[in-house]
Amino acid sequence: EDITVISMVRRKALRSFLAHYTSDFDLCLSIMEEVDRFTMASETASFNAYLHIQKEKISGINHALENRYSELLLTQEQLQESETLNKQSQALTHIGNWMWHITEGNITWSDEMYRIYGLEPQSESITFERFISFIHPRDRDKRMSEIEESLKTHVAKDYMLRIINPDGTEKILKGKGDVVLDQNNNPEKLVGTCQDITIEYNLNRELTEKVKQFEKLSASLAVKNDELNQINKELESFNYVASHDLQEPLRKIQTFISRINDKSKPELLSSGTLDYFNKILISSQRMQLLIEDLLTFSHTTSHQTAFSITNLNEVVNEVKNILAAGIEEKYAVIECPVLPNILAVPFQMQQLLVNLISNSIKYARADVAPHIVISCKLLKGKALSTFPAIASKQYIELKLSDNGIGFDEEHKDKIFGLFQRLHNKDKYSGTGIGLAICKKIVNNHKGFINAEGHPGKGSTFTVYIPMEKEKKSLKDVSVN
Repeated sequence: EDITVISMVRRKALRSFLAHYTSDFDLCLSIMEEVDRFTMASETASFNAYLHIQKEKISGINHALENRYSELLLTQEQLQESETLNKQSQALTHIGNWMWHITEGNITWSDEMYRIYGLEPQSESITFERFISFIHPRDRDKRMSEIEESLKTHVAKDYMLRIINPDGTEKILKGKGDVVLDQNNNPEKLVGTCQDITIEYNLNRELTEKVKQFEKLSASLAVKNDELNQINKELESFNYVASHDLQEPLRKIQTFISRINDKSKPELLSSGTLDYFNKILISSQRMQLLIEDLLTFSHTTSHQTAFSITNLNEVVNEVKNILAAGIEEKYAVIECPVLPNILAVPFQMQQLLVNLISNSIKYARADVAPHIVISCKLLKGKALSTFPAIASKQYIELKLSDNGIGFDEEHKDKIFGLFQRLHNKDKYSGTGIGLAICKKIVNNHKGFINAEGHPGKGSTFTVYIPMEKEKKSLKDVSVN
């Protein structure tokens, strides 16, 4: 009983532990297969020992009854207890015992054997023909050949077969047997054990199918990866062309138009012609800005992993210097508390804040000086219910609020897409790429970004960046 219970507990414990040990699918399969092999080997050894012990008990009982009944060691009560434990063990492991009396032609089954075959315990006498009728038609000839071979060689091999219960249920069984010889060395009985492995068999078949599907998926992914690598190479070529070949004609157009405007005699050019040249100049500048923004977006990739301890106060000061002209022109006010150090890509954090702050300055209300408020605090991941955050991890919340023209809430997701513009391009400059760059930067840092707007009242952009505590050079991280 202890061996059976321990086998079950060990198997359940190992499987329960497996989810905490690894999420690697292949490793899971490997460990589960090893646990199954170990359990099968352990159970097989136990059952063989059990059969051997039972044979010795039977032999000892017969010998004692014939010669010295007074020395019989097993009392009737002990036999009943042993039988009770045996039945409990069989029910727990779905293992039954059987014995075929060859000369009489009848078969003795334990209670669990009846249950395995879908019958009430001891509800009917089992003959050899009745046993054969349960076997799946496709497995009958094979099982008959195995039995005949056992009788010839006096060696019973392990077997596996399918049966069909009276209710039509199909089961998979595995078993072990042994040949009992009479005094003339002829087969007298076949004894053995049988276990219902239907659930384990089907699970193993499903796992095998999953492995095949996974292998096909892996092969497909390998092909896709090669295609992606090729696309990346082509994109690198495009970046080079965009950086040099595409911008060179634009620079020449801008240079020549500037020379025409500067050196030509005004009386030689009509006002309409000058207006056309100015439109050409504005369009070429807009195209150059678009190319530069596209290059910035393509370079803002997740493989840039030059993370380091980044002082956000220094980043904000650098951003103010970069945007000094616009801040001065619009009389913008930027309120910012003391910010913490975080683990990040410094240049990308600079790009993030440049785009968000310049956005607030650009979309200011007419005759109202931009007022930008930056706030910062630490949050637990479980507080970010609207994002797929890790509950146990800490996140820094960086919030930028302004008093600009705002936007309608129905566009809050749209604004982070490439080339998405909510306002007239002639009234507000830009390419519609800035906020897409912000989202990509935040994704590179495994964070989240959100936008809230109210038309005529302003906008609020909130960024959540995880605090990578495992890089514990961040002992000094704090929010003041």
